[in-house]
Amino acid sequence: MRVVLLGGGGHAAVVAEAAQAAGLNVAGFHDDDPARTLLGLSLLGPIAQAWRKGTADGVALGIGRAALRRAWLQRAQAAGLALPVIVHPRAWVSPSAVLGAGCVVMAGVVVQARVEVGEGAILNTGASIDHDCRVGAYAHLAPGARLAGEVRLGEEAFIGMMACVIEGRSVGERAMVAAGAVVVRDVAAGARVAGVPARTMG
Repeated sequence: MRVVLLGGGGHAAVVAEAAQAAGLNVAGFHDDDPARTLLGLSLLGPIAQAWRKGTADGVALGIGRAALRRAWLQRAQAAGLALPVIVHPRAWVSPSAVLGAGCVVMAGVVVQARVEVGEGAILNTGASIDHDCRVGAYAHLAPGARLAGEVRLGEEAFIGMMACVIEGRSVGERAMVAAGAVVVRDVAAGARVAGVPARTMG
């Protein structure tokens, strides 16, 4: 499949290499900064031009911000562009797991049995998700984040680098778990928690 990348920053570089490693043909990238360069790929113009017919078969989301990923994914769907699931070949995804459109699964990720991941989610480098978890659309597991079994993660939630959520807990939509935190109680929607055990930030 021939895809174009949306965004030209650091996260986009990782997505581009994951897409290439997964066998996708990355035709170039769109970014609103005309001076941006990215791994020798061609800058194809601003983001607004990404929805033109004929440039590519699909798009890959190269931005970390959940609200932008949501907006771009919905725009791509409206334009009839494919939103491939990108799984780095050095990730393990259970055959019983389900990944939504536009998800990106980076190198070293482990996704175990019966996991469901919503569209546009990011499973970043070395993250792991154990059995029967539900990860909401546009959520982001940062590098090294860990979800034990049967965790529920709301839409646009963020689990920071090396943070952990113990089994059976839930993290509400748009909540943020700081790097290194250990979640042992449910986290409300929109809350920000940090520490061991994780507590609401002041």
